[in-house]
Order: sequence, then structure tokens, then C-alpha cells
Amino acid sequence: MKHVTLPIVITESDGIRRVNEPVTVGIPLPKGRVFNPAEMALYSASNERILLQNEVLARWSDGSVQWVLLDFLASVAPKTTVTYMLQDCSGSASYTQNVPITVQESPTSIAIDTGYALFHLNPAVFSRFEQIIIQGHSALDEPGSSMVLGLPGSSNRKTGPVPRPLATRSGKGR
Repeated sequence: MKHVTLPIVITESDGIRRVNEPVTVGIPLPKGRVFNPAEMALYSASNERILLQNEVLARWSDGSVQWVLLDFLASVAPKTTVTYMLQDCSGSASYTQNVPITVQESPTSIAIDTGYALFHLNPAVFSRFEQIIIQGHSALDEPGSSMVLGLPGSSNRKTGPVPRPLATRSGKGR
């Protein structure tokens, strides 16, 4: 990006605390500004970098990005508005880390740690995840929360760490 900073404003109007809710938004970009969508970064109001996945939907005649589809996880308190900022990150260190995935098994639990999320399964019972913790917050215990599961390599043309969603949705009370 060449000095482009775009606000993405999210308003929670139902009175429900939203934690790591999936957000998908299409963004039009000016001609000649963005050639490599991997150089885009999303920041929270507290200037914390947010994991971002993107898919180029259209390009201008000069090859720059005309429309980009963004996927990220957002947290919003009830009846409030948060502003995320889409900014240039060219020349800065990559957000991707070489963190190994670890699996710990016992007769009563399987824990899978990706470095970003921790998944707990009960091997004795075939069911959904017992617990999912993302950045220190439980993704399944919050009222109104939902989880979209992704399958790597399933016609995924987007680039980034947020998996493309499947049709399956799960959440509290389901």
C-alpha cells in the first residue's frame, strides 16, 4: 500500500458481547495503491495487530488491487462501536511465526496448541470441542459466540492465517 489507511467500523447493536466473531468485508481500493495484498495489516483501536486473511476479487488495468475481501476475528462489547484500521505493513516484520503445533494426549483429554489457539477434545466422547481458547479467551463460553471451522486447502484462494469457513457452524446452546 502507498500511504493508505482505511477505517473498518463495527457496531454491536444487539446488546451481546462479541468475542472473536468472524467478520468478512469487501474493500474497494484506489488504482495504483496496492499491488501485493499481503502487505496489508489490520490494527485494533489499541494498535494491536489482528490476524487477517485476504482474497483479491478484482484488479485495475495496472495490476493493482481494485477490490479485496478481508476475513478477521473481531471483539466488540455490547452496544458499542470499535474501529479497526487497515494499513500498509510493507517493510515490517511478518506476522507469521514458526510456532510448532503441539499435541498432548491423555486418556481423558487431547490438547492441540497451535500457538494462537488451544483446542481441547475428549477422546472418550465423539462431540464438538470441549473448549477452544483463542488469545487467552474462551471462544465457546461467551454468550452469543459462534465458531466457524475451516478446512485448509478446500478451494481456498485467500491468503492469510484465518481459515476459509465451512458450512458448519456451532455455538453456545446448539
